[in-house]
Amino acid sequence: MSNRGSTGQPGQRRQPPAQAPRPDPRTFRRRRIVALLIVVILLGGIIAGAWALKNRFFPSAASEPDPSPSQSSGPSEEDLANPTDCAVESLALSVDLAADSLPAGQPANIPITVENTGEIPCLVDVGRDALTLTISSGDDTVWSTSHCSGALAEERELLLDVDAKDTTVLAWGGERSEKGCPEDQESAKPGTYRVKVSLESGSAELDEEQVFGLH
Repeated sequence: MSNRGSTGQPGQRRQPPAQAPRPDPRTFRRRRIVALLIVVILLGGIIAGAWALKNRFFPSAASEPDPSPSQSSGPSEEDLANPTDCAVESLALSVDLAADSLPAGQPANIPITVENTGEIPCLVDVGRDALTLTISSGDDTVWSTSHCSGALAEERELLLDVDAKDTTVLAWGGERSEKGCPEDQESAKPGTYRVKVSLESGSAELDEEQVFGLH
């Protein structure tokens, strides 16, 4: 009888199946590094997305602007409704004679300008009780509003807005003065003089001077 299921030749041995080659260890290492990088990238994206959502829907106090004193939003409604006396630090005073040399014995106008350089509107009096003008030569007082107070209004209170200016023009007749402001005083002689303006505001005083000559 013949062996029907057998296809091999008599005496021939069956060969074992071929095995696939084992991957190089360096290939395994590269694959593990790539997989690890993918995991790190995915985790980073998830964390960044969660942080962005948190900041959007639950902003922290650190992200809000800090209302510091340097971030001034201007005067308050109370400051505007209830102005107070100007601090001398918020005022600028100037004397603006028409020329550095004036004719002796002739009247001259002396403009006095006060400016609010502060951050809020404030009150300032430029009447005779607060404003004083004195013309002198060395230690000699030649003329003063403290002698002849009629040259200024008794009271002239101003509400100065921020950066606002006001000018008072004082007329000097070119003569000397004494207490009580007697008439027929002699004229100031040619020479070098100094005009000094003093302004009281609050509890302090602001001074400004200008030198001029009479010819």
